Order: sequence, then C-alpha cells, then structure tokens
Amino acid sequence: MIEATIVTAIGIVLGPPDRQTLIPRTTHDDDARDTEASAGRPGRGIALEKLSTGVESGSLVGVMGALRGNRLTVDAVRRSKVADIFNCAPELEPSDAAVYTRPEASADQQAWEIELLRSGQLTSRRYLKARDGSWRVIASAPNPESVRLQLEHAYGSQLTLVRSAWTSAQFDAARKEAAKHLDDWELSALVDGTNGRGLPVLRIAPRELTPTIEIWSESLPAGATEVFPFIAEAVNDTSFSDRSTTFSHRWQR
Repeated sequence: MIEATIVTAIGIVLGPPDRQTLIPRTTHDDDARDTEASAGRPGRGIALEKLSTGVESGSLVGVMGALRGNRLTVDAVRRSKVADIFNCAPELEPSDAAVYTRPEASADQQAWEIELLRSGQLTSRRYLKARDGSWRVIASAPNPESVRLQLEHAYGSQLTLVRSAWTSAQFDAARKEAAKHLDDWELSALVDGTNGRGLPVLRIAPRELTPTIEIWSESLPAGATEVFPFIAEAVNDTSFSDRSTTFSHRWQR
C-alpha cells in the first residue's frame, strides 16, 4: 500500500460531487469551463475523495488531507481567503502625503521612461493603489540618483524611488531559465508580478517545491522570485485553519 503524506493543495475543483478533481489555475480567468479540457493532462490534477458537500465545480479552494499517489482523501477545506499565484496583489502602505488621483505622465515623460526601461537604467515604474485608495508611483533603478530628478519632477510626492534588487537583464534571464523548465518543473504558470513593496518579482507555480527549484531561486538576488506550489507538505496546521488570515503556498527565500 502506498504510504500517505499529509499535504495541502490549492486549486480549482472540477467535476460532479461524486467525481471531483483539483487542478492548478493557468490564468487569472480560469473557471470550470476553461480548465475542463486540461484536467486530463497526465500529472496535472489530483483526484479528491471525501470532499465535503457544498463545494461547487469551478471554485478556487484549499484542501488538506492524505495524498496517496494522485488521490487525496480530504480532511478539511478552505473556501475563503485562499490565494494562489494569480490573486496575490500587493497591499501597499499609504505614503506620508497621500494623493487620491491617478498620476499621469506627459507624452515626453512616457517616452523617456520607455527608453530608460529598454536600456536597463530604469528597472521598473508602476502606478499602484495603497491600502487607503491613494495612488503611489513605485520606481526602481540600479542607480536611483541618476533618474531621481526627472521622476520627482513628474510625480512629486507620489514617487517612491528605490535601488533595484536586480537588473532588467537578470530578470529576463531568470524568466527565460524558468521557461526552459515548464515540463520538468511541471509549471502551471509563470508570471511577472509585483511584490508587497511595489517592485517587480518573478512568480512560478510548480506542482511541488523541489530542491532543484530552491537552488535555482537561491542563485538569484533575494526577493527576486516567489514560488507558489500546487501541493505542499502540511507542516503548520494553524495557518490552514486560521480563517482570519489568507492561506497561500507562497515560498520565498
């Protein structure tokens, strides 16, 4: 008999109540109709046994239970406050001088920023809303002082400018390397995201977090990547059962 491993898994439930499968999302808009065709891909989903009633096909949920091979006997379900790679938007703190109108760059400013982004002198520039609904401009550059004057002229108190944790070239190289491993890492998604500081981050969604993926992530600058495994070993029951917090498999070194 195959030994069971207690795990948690996050994905979309598919199928009728007596024959349901859990699969990872591949886009923001995945629902039961879009993902039904891909559910049969070898190794993609896991069959759910003893899933509680009331979980509709197409729902994004977290489940905990005993995994034997590709079948999971469900012990508990999270129907709310569950996050995968596609619903982890940054929650930024307001700035000292909150501005509630969206910033608008002139055509000349946009052209200047595009050129600096292409050259790598500017790593990122993003318009983002803070928790209180105010707008902030978060920019990063390898040498912030070389771009500060013009960015401050354009955005004033809405600007936060920081030194890049990594260069555009490093980001592009990491994305290309991850793309080479779509099959052997069993990636369901590869996303250019925004972290909690408003800076660019590369996100991947493998079937599981493996030593190979950890080594790859650790070879990159700290905070450059976030990993969202479909299946994770259950090592902390409290995080799953605490309904006041969001449950996620997000891993970052």
